[in-house]
Amino acid sequence: MVVHFTIEERKLDDIKIVEKFREVFCNLGEADFEELKKDIAERGIMVEPHINKDGTLICGHQRIRALKEIGEEDTVNCKVFDFKDELDAMEHAIRDNVDRRQLTTPEQVQYALKLAEIEKERARRRMLSGKKREDDPVFGRIQGGRTDVIVAKKMKIGASTITRGKRVLTKGSEKLKQAYKQNKIATETAYKISKEDEATQEQLVEEMEKGVTLKQAKKNIMSEKPYLGERVGHVETAKLDGSYEDAVEMLEKEIAERSGHANLQLHAVAQQITFFLVPTKNADAKNFAKSLRKNKDKFKYIKIIQLKTR
Repeated sequence: MVVHFTIEERKLDDIKIVEKFREVFCNLGEADFEELKKDIAERGIMVEPHINKDGTLICGHQRIRALKEIGEEDTVNCKVFDFKDELDAMEHAIRDNVDRRQLTTPEQVQYALKLAEIEKERARRRMLSGKKREDDPVFGRIQGGRTDVIVAKKMKIGASTITRGKRVLTKGSEKLKQAYKQNKIATETAYKISKEDEATQEQLVEEMEKGVTLKQAKKNIMSEKPYLGERVGHVETAKLDGSYEDAVEMLEKEIAERSGHANLQLHAVAQQITFFLVPTKNADAKNFAKSLRKNKDKFKYIKIIQLKTR
């Protein structure tokens, strides 16, 4: 299917700059922008800016900016579209820029997430109006219906890449997100790192910035973590009959004292609660005590096992 447009000459001063369209892509760096101005001054505009019929600039903000700064022209030929609504216009802005630029995978993921928001809003509007999905103006009928499938096809990348990248950008630490956006860490590797706690993510990124693999980075971090001691069997066993609350309080105190380097995993076997103490920064005494109290009718003993982790 073809998206129809006309070529029209418009005055620069009549072209409307709307922030949400301008922000689809960041401004060029100073050096790149100066190079663009030089090229336009010598050859003119080679690719027409895209505007909606009301004059709103959809694509070509850098070209219009360059023309205004050069100051030798007061008009420009534009491709004029008649978009149904702002969602169609925004999608066009994204897809036009994506098609014309050489994007890294993290950049593709970021714009895929923008498209996903557009698809979700379309779905919300369809639900309210009772209408069915319409054919895409470029791709026609897209089978499947799921937002990730639709966006993946439009962006020409795998749905799993979008899903993994989304986790990095939403669950990753600031240092991980920054490294990922700069394409310093591959999507799959960043995804694995994002499953760690925030402090560990930061450490792994720091190690990988030294040029090591994720596997080696993990080894380096573990070598720096403190021992809790050799495996010593059960450190404490408290029988719960008649004194469950006392036992829970004892365990809560034990956990709190280890806060900052103990991760306790609830493991119920034969009416016994076993905690494995291993180095991490995620100890939460209150949450584990809450779990114990919630399951007080299921267990008769508490057992704490202390483990060496390297």
